[in-house]
Amino acid sequence: MPSANPSPTSHGDLENRYYAYLRQQSLSSTESLLGVLRFYLPYLEQSHRVLDIGCGHGEFLEMLTAAGHEAVGMDIDPGMVAACRAKGLDVTEADVLEWLPTQAGRFDAIFSSNVMEHLPAPVVAQVIRAAHGALRPGGLLLIGVPNPESIVVQLHEFWRDATHVRLYSNQLLAFFFADAGFEAIQTGQNEAARWEGTDPLAAILNRHPLSIPPGNLQVDPIAIESLPEAEALPAGVAAGASLSQKIAFRLGHFVFQRLIAPFVAPLSRDLERLSHAIETNQERLAQSSARSQENQKLLQENQKLLAEQIQQAGQGLLFLHPSRETFVLGQKPMEKTL
Repeated sequence: MPSANPSPTSHGDLENRYYAYLRQQSLSSTESLLGVLRFYLPYLEQSHRVLDIGCGHGEFLEMLTAAGHEAVGMDIDPGMVAACRAKGLDVTEADVLEWLPTQAGRFDAIFSSNVMEHLPAPVVAQVIRAAHGALRPGGLLLIGVPNPESIVVQLHEFWRDATHVRLYSNQLLAFFFADAGFEAIQTGQNEAARWEGTDPLAAILNRHPLSIPPGNLQVDPIAIESLPEAEALPAGVAAGASLSQKIAFRLGHFVFQRLIAPFVAPLSRDLERLSHAIETNQERLAQSSARSQENQKLLQENQKLLAEQIQQAGQGLLFLHPSRETFVLGQKPMEKTL
């Protein structure tokens, strides 16, 4: 019989069944998840005993164990706990608000990714405060959440999970950290969580890889001026793409056409023309055996300059397609000695 006062953190095994369904329908990528989780490992490098709150199927616990950490997990979903235990992982099935306060000073670091959005704000504040108590002095708390500034999160990712409650900004989470007593609070974006298909610069580079042999760079200005206009970016969805990839492309294409294209078009044309010039020069180099050191240096300088220009343009466009996941990191103060 259902409890009269169900736990605010419990959804039974609904989430486990839902994500199993996504994997069966090829709507969720395990490799993408592993990349997002792997991004956090360096932050925990100095922490021996690490707790993963909401450990899911234990992917991050396996990473931690492989990296030499003592990995401990907890999750309220019985299906996910069973999956972890089947792998031999140390996982507790419990409500975080009931279990974490019983673990005073037992961990060097506590980690959680894509969990807080399943909880209301007062509960998140309680979890962060309980994590402070469960950490040893100097211990770290690292929490990753969907980025509310991401158009993909706002229009698709958040709404596809029935157990999501709300999104949390880094500013609000940082306040919860400070209010719980954490110091040295940092915020950032998980660069591994950028949605595929929304980076126009990557699309350009994929279409025109710069694999240039040493030699002199002689550009034919007539050939360059006769080039047609660059075609629109990004390219279409590949055949056989999943529903998730198609949705991502539609969102990315809308953002590209309305916001990014006016900025990227000049760079695209320059790259098209440079690519043509390089191809023309490569044909000439194939017919020539003389390659001077001076001209080789010029080629390397041009390559370096182009790479710098692409990097600068890319940094200027990052605000249009931020990472899908952000994080907050804080440290429990060391005990003061008299």
